[in-house]
Amino acid sequence: MKKFICLLLFICLFSPLKAEENNITVVCVHGFLRTKYSMHFMARALRAKGYRVILWGYPTHKKHIAEHGLDLKHFLINYDKEHPNTEFCFVTHSLGGLVVRSALSSNPPLRCTKAILLAPPNRGSAFGRLVGKIPLARSLVGRASGGELMTQYNFDYLGQFPSTIKLLIIAGTSGKSKLIELPHDGKVTLMETHLPSANYEHKAHSANHTFIMNNPKVQDDTIDFLNR
Repeated sequence: MKKFICLLLFICLFSPLKAEENNITVVCVHGFLRTKYSMHFMARALRAKGYRVILWGYPTHKKHIAEHGLDLKHFLINYDKEHPNTEFCFVTHSLGGLVVRSALSSNPPLRCTKAILLAPPNRGSAFGRLVGKIPLARSLVGRASGGELMTQYNFDYLGQFPSTIKLLIIAGTSGKSKLIELPHDGKVTLMETHLPSANYEHKAHSANHTFIMNNPKVQDDTIDFLNR
C-alpha cells in the first residue's frame, strides 16, 4: 500500500499538466478585412488538444495598427483581472501578427510567453503595395491599417517582440503569380515574413495566404510549438 501511495503521489506531482490546468490561454488574432471566425478551424484544433482559446475580433480597417495593438493590450489586462495568473500565447494571421507585435513591444502586459505568426507581413507586402497603386483599392481599404499595408516596406516603427517571448513564423509558398517575387503565398513573399532579429523559428508550407490557418500541417506545427 505504501508503494502504491508513493507511486500515486509521483504521478500527480510530475505528470504533465493539461493546458487548461496550466492556465494557458491562446488568443487568436485574425487578419485584414477578416473576422474572428476566420480562425475557427485553428481554434477547434487547439481546443481538441485542451487549450483554452479566445477568438479576438477587431474592426481591421477602422484604426491604425498601433491603435489595434493598444486595444488588444487593454483586452488582455482586463481579461487577466477576471482570470488571474493567465499565461497568454498567441496565434495570428497576417495583420494580426503586427497587431500583437505592437501590443507587446513596449511594456508587455502580464505573462505573454509564445506567439505563432502565420503569413505575417513583417517587411511589408509587395502585393499590398502593388494593389495600393489602384485608386479604387485605396479608397476601399481606407487610410488606417489598410493604408499602412499598402505603403510600408517594414513595420519596425511598431517595435519588436520582447526577447522573453518565443516566436514561430510560418510562411506560405503556394502562390503562383509572377507579379511579386517567388516564393510567396499570393500576398506576402517568403522574405517579407522575416523579422529583423534572428531570435525566432521559421517554417514554410505549401499554403496560400487566405487560408493558411486551415492547413493541417500548419495546425500541427502550431500545436507542437505550444506543447514545448
